[in-house]
Amino acid sequence: MGHDEHVAPQIEARVVAAVIGVAGFAALGAGVAFHVANQGSPVNAGVNDWWLMPLVSGLSFCATGVWLVRARPRLSIGWLSLAIGVVNAVMLVGVEYGIWGLARPGGAPLGTAALWLGNWTWVTALMLIATVLPLLLPDGRLVSRRWRGALALSIAAVAGQSVSWALTPYEAWSPALAAAGAVNPTGVGWVWDTVAVQVLLVVVSVAAVAVAAASLVVRWRRADGVLRAQLKWMALGLLLTFALWGAGFAAGPVATAAAMVPLPAACLVAVLRHRLWDVDLVVSRSLLYAALAGAVVIVYVACVGLLGGLLGRTTGAPLVATAVIAVCAEPAHRRLRTWVNRLVYGAPDDPFAVLARVGTRLQSARDGATVADEVLPEVVSAVAAAMRLPYVAIVLADGAVIEAVIEHGAQAKKSAETPLTYGGQQVGRLLYTPRPDGLGRVERRLLDDLARHAAVAAHTVVLARDLARSREQLVAAREEERRRLYRELHDGLGPSLASLALQVETARDLTSAEPDAARALLDKATPRLRSTVEEVRALVRGLRPAALDDLGLAGALRELGDSFASPGFAVSVDVAELAELPAAVEVAAYRIAAEALANAARHSGAASASVRVARAAGMLRLTVDDDGKGCADDHAGSGLGVASMRERAGELGGLFSLGHGTAGRGTRVEAVLPVAGLPVAGFPATGS
Repeated sequence: MGHDEHVAPQIEARVVAAVIGVAGFAALGAGVAFHVANQGSPVNAGVNDWWLMPLVSGLSFCATGVWLVRARPRLSIGWLSLAIGVVNAVMLVGVEYGIWGLARPGGAPLGTAALWLGNWTWVTALMLIATVLPLLLPDGRLVSRRWRGALALSIAAVAGQSVSWALTPYEAWSPALAAAGAVNPTGVGWVWDTVAVQVLLVVVSVAAVAVAAASLVVRWRRADGVLRAQLKWMALGLLLTFALWGAGFAAGPVATAAAMVPLPAACLVAVLRHRLWDVDLVVSRSLLYAALAGAVVIVYVACVGLLGGLLGRTTGAPLVATAVIAVCAEPAHRRLRTWVNRLVYGAPDDPFAVLARVGTRLQSARDGATVADEVLPEVVSAVAAAMRLPYVAIVLADGAVIEAVIEHGAQAKKSAETPLTYGGQQVGRLLYTPRPDGLGRVERRLLDDLARHAAVAAHTVVLARDLARSREQLVAAREEERRRLYRELHDGLGPSLASLALQVETARDLTSAEPDAARALLDKATPRLRSTVEEVRALVRGLRPAALDDLGLAGALRELGDSFASPGFAVSVDVAELAELPAAVEVAAYRIAAEALANAARHSGAASASVRVARAAGMLRLTVDDDGKGCADDHAGSGLGVASMRERAGELGGLFSLGHGTAGRGTRVEAVLPVAGLPVAGFPATGS
């Protein structure tokens, strides 16, 4: 499905919710108007004494429902809240309109139906709040499929209580209605009088309420972190709702009306403090424009009230008030936005304090493990707190998240990233989920500063891991080489030398008695002895090129060049005075030169190649140029041979470079190896 196919149903849902919400608010307003008109009616007493409860419930749940549907159209909690609010509005306007009609000669149009509808819908709204809503909080889904039976029980309780009140005669609970001649058109006396029916309804209703409360407990025990905090507030809201509802029977209608406030208020607190339903932007914008509208009204009324006597309340004072509002609107909007963002997203940490704290922790880190285990989590938390971001994570350059996951908050589908660079190289990425209201210019600059500190920490961890990996590889390579030597000596040279020793001893014993036989045995042992010597030499050559010991690095490179030279491929070798070099440097230079000449001879199509070696400033520079077709920029680092040359240089703390040759033609392989055992900081200028 395309983007438009997803957006269109959401827009339609928001429009439908807005229309339903407006209708609900209109019904509540009409109910209040009829209630005022019914004051003094003899039917009023004992019938609509509890009118505050549906009014407050309708206002709170309608507003919550419209707000949630506009922010999250697919969230069932929003639609359920909207339904509860509308049902309360229907109850209020139905009862008040029906009472108003009873006092009119001939009644009011549909007055009987309205009174009947309002007579039982109040219990529908209450049972939805007490049974169905807790089962679906906070994400609109059941705890699991096993709780479908609990949902069925809740629906049965809602339906049972609704039907029971719809069938209950008016005289069973309101003598005033019966005295006014009101008759329930669907009234059945046995529903109210039958004890078994009432007991069954009470048992089902109590069981549904208990199971709904248990579902919140189960969710809370399974949850952790933010979700547990959200559920804590909702459970508190439900508990206060039940407590105030029970107290209403003794304290009166005001307490019952107050019982309709805690749950929506708890949801609002969960949104503001714990990011419930991820509607931060809707909350912040709603609070911002409500506060701005209130400020405009206050300023206007104050100006007209103070200046009305001097300038006139119809012309001068309103003009001055309008001018004051026009001048103060933008600064007020900016200050109110800061206040609202702080309320919704939390107060940010002082940027300089955050930077100082991160820098101090980096200085106090003992090693890479400390940085990975302690400092990086603090860096992530500091970035999230300073920027008020819902999610922050650090990712290494190889794509693996440090410690599997070092993050703060919950990751959303849409995330942004800032590269972490150190020494001109990217060592990782800083992933974050932007706030719905976006980041300002100052905040982006702060994010860049924090990213630089995070890059230092990430670079430290990368180096520590590379060092640990190199040590592991070194130990593994050493043990593999030892095993190879053991097998060669034990399985090859050992048996051969033992056999030769036996033959020589036998020949010695036969020398005086059978000289011809002794001579024959020695003749047979001689070829095997020569073969064993060759095996020893091969074993030695595997450890180190023999030419290096026989000829030195300069002579070995010249011999190497002669071995690659052919009528179609000329090789020149220019080696300056090298003096004595470490054995590891000699081997690395020889192997890199051999690999570079092999690549030039086999793959480049070059007609000539040159090898230059020079020693200066504690470094050995090896350069191999050819005049072949060169290497593509995007393939400069590919191939096993290139990787081998780079590893040989890196093992000694040196540098390796592969690129275009002189004047952009051919290929140049360049390696700089430290002679004094110190790592090379960078490529020095290439000599002529």
